Amino acid sequence: MKVQVDWLKEYTEIDIPVDKLGHVLTMAGLEIESHETVELPDGEKSEVLELNVTPNRGYCLSHIGVAREVSALLNKSLKLPDPLKALESEWGEVAVEDRVSVENLEPELCPRYCALVIENVKVGPSPKWLKDRLTAIGLRPINNIVDITNFVMMDYGQPLHAFDRDLLAGNKIIIRRAKKGEPFASLDGTELKLEPDALVIADGEKPVALAGIMGGTKSQVSETTCHIVLESACFDPATVRKGSKKYGLRSDSSYRFERGVDWNGVVSAQARAALMIKELAGGEICLGRVDIYPQEQKPIFVSLRMSRLNQLLGASFNSEQVQDILFRLGMEVLNQSENMEVKIPSFRPDLLRE
Repeated sequence: MKVQVDWLKEYTEIDIPVDKLGHVLTMAGLEIESHETVELPDGEKSEVLELNVTPNRGYCLSHIGVAREVSALLNKSLKLPDPLKALESEWGEVAVEDRVSVENLEPELCPRYCALVIENVKVGPSPKWLKDRLTAIGLRPINNIVDITNFVMMDYGQPLHAFDRDLLAGNKIIIRRAKKGEPFASLDGTELKLEPDALVIADGEKPVALAGIMGGTKSQVSETTCHIVLESACFDPATVRKGSKKYGLRSDSSYRFERGVDWNGVVSAQARAALMIKELAGGEICLGRVDIYPQEQKPIFVSLRMSRLNQLLGASFNSEQVQDILFRLGMEVLNQSENMEVKIPSFRPDLLRE
């Protein structure tokens, strides 16, 4: 995972040299594999750290995730955007249900699927700042719509996909298993014959994406695209991992879905991307979202004993210090005593017990 230091600074103050920041992250379990100074196309230079993120720490596969860790380690405040509130003032008049229908036939493999529709967009080059952000971390700018989905993925850790709505047969999206031998052409040019073990996003006729792995050529955004369907979802990690391996397709999206994404972050990342699309590509955001979420994820509560914590760490933290650290990591302490009850945020699926 490559992180641009200037990008991190949008969310938290960093008042130490980059080399020292790398040491702090390494000692906290986010080992620095490389530190490079990237020269951008206009000659500007940018500091970039490449992190070795272990499989249980998928929440750090984003700039916001790493910024949250940095803010806790450096005892700095964390400043995060609130795109959901901002999106409410940008809704158009046409209801999203009038523009696209979504059916989920595999809720166990896709526990949450959200779709927004943005009409009358103008596809074109991205502004310099967005190109620079992507270039610094090794991604190639393509066009403003695709670049925004990639930017938000690297910002929030939530993969997104934009479909050309006019290329979706029947204006339908169906989450289903593939049919035996069903053809699919992926965005990287691979021609596949799918099997029923593959989870696909289909329109009324054909697969348009291999769920959580890669989109297809028959619904991709191009210079002629006017209306888009913006997908944000959660897919079963094991299904994504097996499909990626079987069909030989690896992507930044599959890498994140394999490690688990934040179910509640699905709508926040989508809202951020929709607002950016409206700003950089114009268009109108249809009113509301399709949100298929049949079994809402329940919050997890974990008991934490101060005596046990200090015994394991060989330390002498007091409850106030521990509560402060937990708060800065996004957790909520419900009872402030020797035996705490901690509410685990949805972006930390790795925390299940003391």
